[in-house]
Amino acid sequence: MAPRALSAAQRENIVAQLSGVRGHALITYPMDQEAEAFARQIHEAIAAAGWTAFLKGAASFEPIVGISMRVRSVETPPPAMGACRTALGAALGPVPIRSDPNLVPDAIEIIVGSKATDH
Repeated sequence: MAPRALSAAQRENIVAQLSGVRGHALITYPMDQEAEAFARQIHEAIAAAGWTAFLKGAASFEPIVGISMRVRSVETPPPAMGACRTALGAALGPVPIRSDPNLVPDAIEIIVGSKATDH
């Protein structure tokens, strides 16, 4: 199965939709080479839009598959969350979001999990 990659059009779409929006994103990935490479592409696109973006590998005791987001509260999300979810969703498909009370108020965590396998 081929590794995931952002096309030039997907990258440009993410950059265009996030440019002019101030945001902070932490892009995390499990210890998986394919997920790390894809996370780096997403990180680069978000940073190119002018966002403060960090990239971090994370140990996980549960399988992490696909793309998802976490914010401190989905009821009172960071102002940039909507633009980020829309941009990633347009490029990558639906992006589930959930709350994590341990995150700082304006933080958006983008979790790039392992590639889903077709069975």
